[in-house]
Amino acid sequence: MPQKILFWFNVIIDNLKTTYNANDAKAKSKLLEFAKAYYTFSSQSDYDKRFSKVSDILNLSSEQQNQLFDSGLDATGGSRIDNLGLISQYQTATGYTSDLDNQTIESLATVVVKTSGTGQKAINQTVLLHGWFNIRTQKLTSLKINNTHY
Repeated sequence: MPQKILFWFNVIIDNLKTTYNANDAKAKSKLLEFAKAYYTFSSQSDYDKRFSKVSDILNLSSEQQNQLFDSGLDATGGSRIDNLGLISQYQTATGYTSDLDNQTIESLATVVVKTSGTGQKAINQTVLLHGWFNIRTQKLTSLKINNTHY
């Protein structure tokens, strides 16, 4: 009898590990998918399309969404992106995850982005991206960039 209970307990633990590991990988991949879309643009048109590329993996508050995905326009209504010739290109990233807490996995990524503007030499910048992934909805529910909460 004790062997059956032990066997049953091990099966439950193995199932939990498998579920967590799959969600852990999903949390990292969704954060990196966000980074690629968010940090890649070379025109106002590209900049405007960033949200549509990741909307299906996000479940952010309206406030967070508006802060992260601003219009890219300056005070006169002109395009900051086009007027300054701003270009951003995702280069690479390394993702990490934390423990599961209340159906949420915390993910971190260090993201390298190549940026430039008219008359500027392209430089690599490293960004710290911090996201919270809900395992029930399979979506990112909150994000921080360089420690600024969105």
